[in-house]
Amino acid sequence: MTDRVTGDHRTTTKLGDVARWTNVAGETIPAHAVVQFKANFSSGYSQASKPDGSSGLFFANGFVDVAASAKGESLLWNRARLVLLDGSPTVGDEVGPTNGSWSMSSLGTGFRVIHQAVSGVGSVLQIGGGGSGETIEHGIVRENLGCGYYRIEKATWSGDRETAGYGSGSDGSGLGSGSGISDCDPCFDITGAGSASCAISLTIPPLQVTGTEVYVIAYDSASTLIPLVINTSVKMVNLGDTNSATGSGPGSGEDATPIWQILRGMMNHIVEYKERWDCCTGSGESNVETLIAKTPVILIGKECEEIICGTCSTGSGSGSGS
Repeated sequence: MTDRVTGDHRTTTKLGDVARWTNVAGETIPAHAVVQFKANFSSGYSQASKPDGSSGLFFANGFVDVAASAKGESLLWNRARLVLLDGSPTVGDEVGPTNGSWSMSSLGTGFRVIHQAVSGVGSVLQIGGGGSGETIEHGIVRENLGCGYYRIEKATWSGDRETAGYGSGSDGSGLGSGSGISDCDPCFDITGAGSASCAISLTIPPLQVTGTEVYVIAYDSASTLIPLVINTSVKMVNLGDTNSATGSGPGSGEDATPIWQILRGMMNHIVEYKERWDCCTGSGESNVETLIAKTPVILIGKECEEIICGTCSTGSGSGSGS
């Protein structure tokens, strides 16, 4: 008797590995398209629709197109599955569903590329909650779009505590070129000591992340007034939010674009000084007001242009003569 189950030519069908669904998208679902289950289970079937970019349940269609209102099925994520891939993500890159697309791309999260796309179809494996899950990622601020919106380049960690600093500290803690914590303390970065131009220099330490040349738009409510510093790193998360602006503000004309949320970034810093003056005896004269010292105060802020509030009247003031 021929073994038609356990032989190499035939395997058992595991019904538990399949999610059966009805196409409720109102259009044909392409082969290998990513689908989202949003509506409740009905009449023995899940309800499959086009992804809307929010977090949820996402699966990949099989090898054939499924017409509107027809039945289809998806294999569960107990192994890598074939899915449409947009762009050119490579093996190991993170991808995921995005709003209004049957394809996964680098703008989404929750899945890892196992095999790069061939004719638009690649192999991916689920790594988390799927779709636009709440995965925290590194990024680099590349452009300020205004009103708290930024163009961010996705990044990966490449930090090295031995090269993180920029100065010449010497407390032996090993941070910053191996020479101490003061390498990253701007209070040690003094210029013009002993002169009236004495000050400190705000130098941004080297990036500890490396850009991936994948760009997203992100929003930071904390920096709507005081902007983030260009070319500094941020931590951000994809909560499934999308742009819905229809006016002329940041992101207009880019409706349905995923909007990441920035959790933390480096806002612009300025330095103000507390000055200490003294009356000194100068050469040939006495009681000369002299700047003796400055105490730097580092603040998160933005220096605006000078506002003219008034002018001196001709001939007025204690120095005027008759």
